[in-house]
This record gives sequence, C-alpha cells and structure tokens, in this order.
Amino acid sequence: MHRQLLRMLVCLLAFLALVAVINLVVNPYGAWPVRLVDTTFQKVEVGMERMETPYRVRTEQPTTVLLGTSRVLYGMWIDQGYRADVLNAALPGQSLDEAVALIDLALRNPRLRRIIWSVELIQFTEQMRGFRDAPTQTRLLGDTLLRVRETLLSADALQASGGLLLRRTAGRSSLPAERTLPIPWPPATLRAAFDEIETAPNGGGDSTGLDQHIRLWLKDYGHSRLAEGQWDLFTRTIDRIRAAGIDLTLLAPPLNAFELETIRQGGQWPAFQAWKARLATVSPYWDFSGYHELALRDELFTFPIFCHFKPAVGHALLRRLLEGSCDDCGTTEQLIADAGVWVDSNTVQAHLEDLDAARLRVTRERPRSVQAVERIVDPATARHDIQEAKGTTGGTVPHR
Repeated sequence: MHRQLLRMLVCLLAFLALVAVINLVVNPYGAWPVRLVDTTFQKVEVGMERMETPYRVRTEQPTTVLLGTSRVLYGMWIDQGYRADVLNAALPGQSLDEAVALIDLALRNPRLRRIIWSVELIQFTEQMRGFRDAPTQTRLLGDTLLRVRETLLSADALQASGGLLLRRTAGRSSLPAERTLPIPWPPATLRAAFDEIETAPNGGGDSTGLDQHIRLWLKDYGHSRLAEGQWDLFTRTIDRIRAAGIDLTLLAPPLNAFELETIRQGGQWPAFQAWKARLATVSPYWDFSGYHELALRDELFTFPIFCHFKPAVGHALLRRLLEGSCDDCGTTEQLIADAGVWVDSNTVQAHLEDLDAARLRVTRERPRSVQAVERIVDPATARHDIQEAKGTTGGTVPHR
C-alpha cells in the first residue's frame, strides 16, 4: 500500500516537473527570462493582463512603456503585450498606486528611454487609492512562489503553452497582419483601418448596454473626491522619472461624448476641470479629453461595452506622441491630432475656458449623447443644465 502511494506520489511529482519544464521553456506569459520560442507568437489573453504584466515588466527590456487603464490597454493594443521595444503595461482599472509600482520596476531597466502615462480623474480619488486586488500587489512585490504557481504549475499556463506552440508550428504566414506590424502602426495601415471603420455599418451601440455604462459612470464620478495623498504620490513619481533621465509624456485620454455628458450632467464637470488645472501645476501634459469632433464620432469608439477608443485611434495617437507628425495617415488621423492640446501651467486657464466654450456649443445642439444621459439622471437637473447652456451667450461660463 505504501509503495503504491509512493509510486503515485513520484508519478505526480514527475508530471508536475514535466509541466513546469514545458511552461518554462515555452514561457507563454513572458514571466521568465527564457526566449527559446519566438516571442512573435506570444499572445496576451484578454482578462489575464493583471497576471502577466507585473511579471513581464521585470523580464522585458523595452525602450518605451505605456501606462494607463483599459483605455490604453485595449486602445493601444499590442497582441503580444510587448513588441518592437514597446511594452503595454496598462491594466484594466489601473490605480495610481499600481501605475507607480509598475514605474518603480520599469526604472530598473537600463534600456528604458520613455514612459507614456495616461492619467484620469478617477485615479486621484479616495475610492481608487491603493491596489485594485491583492494578487496584483503580491505579483508587483515579487512573490516567487506565486509566480511559480501561476506560470509554471498552472493548467492555464500549460494550455497557453500549447496555443503558443501551435501558432509557432503554423508559422508567421498564419498570423493576422497586425501581429507583425511596427509599433505604432505605419501610415498605410492606419489609413486602411480608418477606411474600414468609416465604411462599416454603425448601429451606434446597444441602448441597454449603454444605459448600464452611464449608470456605472454616474456611480464612479459621483464619488470623485480627490485624495491629497494621491497628488503627493503622483508628484514624487514624476520627480523620480525625470531624475532618472527618462522622457515622460503625460496625457488625459480621449473620452467619448457619452462619458463626457455623464460627467457634466452628473455634476462633476467642475471637478474634472479642477483636476486638469492641478495636473498642469505638476507637469505639462497632452489633453485629448474635450468636446471635440473625436469625442462625437461614435464609430471611433467601441460601443456599448466599454466605450474605449479603437486601436486605430490609439495607434494614431501614439504615433503623434512618439513621432510628432503623420502626414500620410489621412483625414481621420488629423482629426485625432487636432483633438490633442499641449497644456502647461501658463496655458491651462485659457485651455479650460476653451473646453467650457466647446461644452456649451455641443450641448446647445442636444446630440444623442445629451439625450441618452438625460434618460438616466434626474430629469430636472439635466434640463436645468441644458437650459443654462442655451441661455449663455458670453462672459463667465456657468458651472453646476
């Protein structure tokens, strides 16, 4: 009996050792400094980013790191997570504390030259303090046992290894074209992507799904009480990046008109403006989050699931940030470029006034976004704001 149990135990250990060796050699999550299988065939599985990214920020040596919430993760999507010296280290619901922890790890990389960091109002509030979940924090702290368990002794890892090996066997010709593109996408690819977006049928999003997200935004932005400690953390991190000689680009990402309307009709437009004003006192940044044509073009965002901007938009934006121009990218790319405004402490007040003026112009016309949010918020409050906008002809912009 004892011998049988011993044999079973030996077989189990041998099986686990085999699984660990396969997962180590194939390294599907990029969690180990092993490169025996061409990383072109790696694939980030949606929903696994919070597991993979904390490990990869240690093992990869990118020259450019992207940070932000799921807007950056999916909007500047890189199939392998890391390609062409660019690591997308954004996380769904990434908090400021998580971004800072990722930056701390990224700064250990001697090849790092640039950080592109997308920041949002919600990340500076009390409800977003700390880490979004305990496993993410443990991974970022470098728990070796957890890494072994998740990336070597996991059935999910073994399945991912199998998928990677199958893709490698099929060869590069079997991969979708976007999986081998430069980062950011080249002009010809962007033009083709925008042509496809603009000619595709656009239903404007399922109203039920959209209503659910408006309610979620109202809940999130309704508790937008800024936390002073978050500003201190942010300022110290900016100073540390610059002291390390790393080029830093900050941006407020594009928001679609429905989310902007939720902020406005939910009473948080003044808080949104105040956040932008204070942001400029810490660092210059690019602001893409206004009532401009980009925000009003539904087809450039994913509806109704998250209302993220589409990858073509993200890569066009990234191209502008990295290279400064994209003369051959087409008229839609120019629309995206025009949406961005460089803001610093000297120009922020004029910029905020321009944002208010654009807000009033758009709300007077009562686009679908205004009406959609009115269905969800207190009708009396929403009507009051619209009437206020209609009655304003100049002077000080009224705030709710």
